[in-house]
Amino acid sequence: MNRTRAAFYSFLWVGGGTVLANLFGYLLRILLARNLTVAEYGLVYAVMALFGLVSILVHWGLGEALTRESALVTGTVASVRRLKEAFNWSVLILYGSAGTLAVLSVALSRWLADVWFHNPAAAAPVAVYALAVVLSTIGYVFPTVAAGRGRADMYTAFFVSQSVSLLVFAWLLLPYGATGVLLAYGVTMGLMNVLFLPLLHRMVPGFWRVHARLRAVTLRRLVRYGVPVMITGLAWMVLANTDTALLTVLTSLEMVGQYQAAQPTANLLLFLNTTLLTVLLPLLTDLWRRRKRQILAASLHDLYVYVFIAVLPLVIALAVFPDIVLNLLFGATYVPAAPILRWLVGSALFVTLNAVTVAAFSSMGVPRRMVRAVFIGAIFNVIANFLLIPRFGGTGAAFATFLSAGTISVIGVMSLRDHLSVRLPWGRWIKGVVSGVAFALVLVLCRALLPIAPQIVKVVVSVGIAGAVYALALFATRAVTMDEIRALSTRILSARGGSL
Repeated sequence: MNRTRAAFYSFLWVGGGTVLANLFGYLLRILLARNLTVAEYGLVYAVMALFGLVSILVHWGLGEALTRESALVTGTVASVRRLKEAFNWSVLILYGSAGTLAVLSVALSRWLADVWFHNPAAAAPVAVYALAVVLSTIGYVFPTVAAGRGRADMYTAFFVSQSVSLLVFAWLLLPYGATGVLLAYGVTMGLMNVLFLPLLHRMVPGFWRVHARLRAVTLRRLVRYGVPVMITGLAWMVLANTDTALLTVLTSLEMVGQYQAAQPTANLLLFLNTTLLTVLLPLLTDLWRRRKRQILAASLHDLYVYVFIAVLPLVIALAVFPDIVLNLLFGATYVPAAPILRWLVGSALFVTLNAVTVAAFSSMGVPRRMVRAVFIGAIFNVIANFLLIPRFGGTGAAFATFLSAGTISVIGVMSLRDHLSVRLPWGRWIKGVVSGVAFALVLVLCRALLPIAPQIVKVVVSVGIAGAVYALALFATRAVTMDEIRALSTRILSARGGSL
């Protein structure tokens, strides 16, 4: 099977699984928003954001290091032993660090409730979620091995099972409020440990039988790869959680609740991120290992085009109908979050494009190349949040995220060009924007003129009409051509071939 075809079917597996996992995760959000008060709903995600700010210090970038180690397994006993040793080191460090964080969190839970959350009721949720942090380590070892081995089925099964289990346990424990919801996370991660750790031998035959010593040289290799990833990840965690954390401190749990209705809705557009990284990393790593630099550069050029064209209409659609979407899913109480959603969906476009850049650097074994870009974006984000949140609340936080995501994306792409001769598709991006403008105009006109009720039907019909216009515009501007589609289809359907 050629690489394009392998990537296509892996994309279907991981993409489909990611959509399913996000669907159940989104159903969880809706369940909580409709059964908890806005303040309780905000408290759940405020607690998670606080732990998110320090979580990268627990994970050490070892998940990404394991993905690379898994991709290097050739099937020999020596290569399996090498992976087993890396796995054992990772588990020892990850569970130990998470346990230390949990103990500190429980000890400081009352202080955090008073000082950080301004709500004494937050002490119990903080202590309960500390358990989930320890058990969630499975989410950094099993999926990463699956990604490295190209086992899209196992990767997908893990995250779909996690999302379904969390939804079920949260529903069962909902009578206990925010504490019950966060307890559901702990129960779910405990179940994932029991179900999936034994399955490692399915991906790496002989994994549990082979004996591996813990050598210092292996630890140094993991740390050399993992620490730059950890530093980059630290900045990403700041980007992902600073807005919610500062909204908690500077505004109210109600504002956090509003923001946490808009943020997951925008994050639905990020399903491509996980898919791109999971599917592309082994393939791009192989091209780099075999010194196929020109093919790698051409593949990245095409990916930038396809990702942009695929995500742009989704961004525009959510930006045109944010109030209808929020009212439909979360209820009228959350409609004021519409301006927040508009800025966050814009940032999703930059974040998704940046996933291609991250995959490229990781495949070349130089993830540190993203450190500068992400750190500049993180510092900018923190400063912008401090300046904008006191005056504009959640909308200010969303605008800060938009600016930061754009900054990271631009700096990352320019850094990649310095390291690899990638030709950026400026002309096709501009053509995509022109097609997107046509898509947006049709959507706005449909929203104003179509006499259709209920609103969800109007949204579906409007997007359908605008989508047809978008497709025609793409072909008319030659942002996409039929020859290109036919060539890609042939590579997917072909049983032979060597290029990506």
